[in-house]
Amino acid sequence: MMLKKYYWQNLTNKLKFLILSIFVFSCSFSNSDFWTDAKNIETGPVKETLLFSDREKLNSELNSSLKISLNSSGKDYIYKKNNNNNLERYNFDFSFKNVSKSKLAKNKKFNFFQSDIDYYKKGFLFFDEKGSILNFDINSNLIWKKNHYSKKDKKLSPYLFLGNNEKYIVATDDIAKYYLLDLKSGNLIWSKKNTSPFNSQIKFSKDYFFVIDSENILRCISIKTGEQLWNVQTESSIIRSKKRLSLVLNNGLVIFNNSLGDITAVNIANGELVWQISTQGVDIYSNVHSLEMSDLIIKNDTLYVANNRNDFYSLDPKSGILNWKQSISTNLDPIILENYIFLLNKDGYLSVIEVISGNLIRSSYLFKSIKHKKKHKLSATGFTLSKNNFYVTTNNGKLLVVNIETGKITTSFNFTKKKISNPQVIHKKMYIVSDDFIIRTD
Repeated sequence: MMLKKYYWQNLTNKLKFLILSIFVFSCSFSNSDFWTDAKNIETGPVKETLLFSDREKLNSELNSSLKISLNSSGKDYIYKKNNNNNLERYNFDFSFKNVSKSKLAKNKKFNFFQSDIDYYKKGFLFFDEKGSILNFDINSNLIWKKNHYSKKDKKLSPYLFLGNNEKYIVATDDIAKYYLLDLKSGNLIWSKKNTSPFNSQIKFSKDYFFVIDSENILRCISIKTGEQLWNVQTESSIIRSKKRLSLVLNNGLVIFNNSLGDITAVNIANGELVWQISTQGVDIYSNVHSLEMSDLIIKNDTLYVANNRNDFYSLDPKSGILNWKQSISTNLDPIILENYIFLLNKDGYLSVIEVISGNLIRSSYLFKSIKHKKKHKLSATGFTLSKNNFYVTTNNGKLLVVNIETGKITTSFNFTKKKISNPQVIHKKMYIVSDDFIIRTD
């Protein structure tokens, strides 16, 4: 059923500030090994410094001294497939005593697409600028590297989106190709061409997988043959989404978003429509180029999604009915811990919301402790968590360690001067991607 459209005007605030380079990280690359030798990173205190005494202040901090108490210390690390996109909090932190860096050829599309490392029980997968897939074991040793593109396609520098079911790898790309590899050997099983490029997560169920293309079509595809079993077409847009589209599998439903801000739930067996809502108003067509949404996340039978138009929703995944809506603008993925939801926006505000009520109880401005050059705007690119800390990455190569309880920065690391990706915790290590390297740390 179609539900009422929710429209709220996006509120934007512009920042101008400087950032102080507190820590410097550098290392040389080894010609004989994929990863460099592990090195220590210099650390130190973070100074609380007002950026500008005369700048326009963002009056968005709320109860910034409030401490958040969590009941548990986190879980033991257990690998599992995550069809709901929610992050687990583990009972360990990262020391950053051993940091290695691997060199990749520069990927010119890095700043346009979202970079994710796909992982499985015994290792993880990534790709390079020519479309080669790299398979690493749990200790980050390269098992195999395979490329199944023609010379013509390699020149297009295909950007890949990877998924696996522990036996097979599905690769989709931005030049409308999708194909299946054997996970153990990297050998090609079949290869197909779609009518349009891909830019979405990949999810598996039984002997098929789900993916969304740039025409906003959800496709259910057979793993065995690569043939389409059914599809669901939502309203299309001539402008590609800047953010990778997201989908979750839950209680017999496939729930997904499109580039226009619609969220749709269909029956996992046949694609029959169950519910659909729009998060945008009638002016979406004039502003679709700037819309960016977080991943869809399901935790405790609740669906969460945010966007950069000042909307954060809590929905019933069975019906799409709105539980509550909060006016917070971000395209970064929410993190749900016990009774709290943590949201980080690009401008550096870390907000805490109550799960049941949706009430905002704390908002801290992380970037007030940092300076940087006036001509470059500092922004957050992602965050993840551990036992006691959040780890925030930025567009100028910094990693900020933020205490969960206080919402304050405790340490900062500087890996480069350019954008780095959302940090990912894989097999008890943290991985961060840039346009020409991967960082690995304990």
